[in-house]
Amino acid sequence: MKQILSIVLFTILAFNLSAQKFYLGFQTGYGLVTSAGQVNLSNYENDLDNNYIYMIEKGGYGEGLNIALKTGYRFNEVLHFELATNYLIGTTYSISIIDRFQGSEDYTESKYDYTARSLQFIPTIAFNFPMESKFTPYLKFGLNLSSNTLKMLRTDTYNSTNTSSEESKIERFYEGNIAIGYNATLGTNYKISDKISIFSEFNFLQTSFAPKQMELTEYSYNGESRLSDLSTSQKEFIFLDEYTSNSFNNENEPTKTSKILFPLSNLSLNLGILINL
Repeated sequence: MKQILSIVLFTILAFNLSAQKFYLGFQTGYGLVTSAGQVNLSNYENDLDNNYIYMIEKGGYGEGLNIALKTGYRFNEVLHFELATNYLIGTTYSISIIDRFQGSEDYTESKYDYTARSLQFIPTIAFNFPMESKFTPYLKFGLNLSSNTLKMLRTDTYNSTNTSSEESKIERFYEGNIAIGYNATLGTNYKISDKISIFSEFNFLQTSFAPKQMELTEYSYNGESRLSDLSTSQKEFIFLDEYTSNSFNNENEPTKTSKILFPLSNLSLNLGILINL
């Protein structure tokens, strides 16, 4: 009986010693766009003399709220391994295009609203720099593997002095493919107790999203849905590195087109808590 109790006690002690190397964390923060990549829109505006001013829009879709859970393992005081699951709730990126009619005060305004969502898996190696105080600065480097979606809502409003306004809406949903990027983080931990510490950090994410497919999920005119009037080739698109196109494409099959990239890079400030197990 003593031997059995000794084995049980040893097992519990060994587990506790091992568990002390693991920790869990929760963090939230907000990211700002850092990429100046094209957002796949050529903006323009014309005057009453029919002079057009064209502008290439640059920016990204990585701005928004970050929410993450992570687990880590301490090899020693300096070297840690972490695996985080982060969800980006992107803010809406908007652009408006004004198209005036020559010799008239009538015009059409086209508004584009883009909203991104990103589920990210982030393995990193953390280098900690222990100090005599309760603060521990650290650096982290790792990959970012993400599953992304992008919703685009286009609203066209025709404004006329003679008739009532007319409005049409088109909603497109981009998805598919796993994006691979990288992360770099600079932060510091503050130890509250042996079990709990809080941290703040700056995180830089470099990545872009190349969707596999796009589908029209809404097509309406003055509130009346006309999505059923469209063929499959008008509603569904597949993005490829290489494809063959001709005038005999089947309207009952998705349209093949060239691959596009949506920039998702950001710089975020995150705050969180760590719990030692």
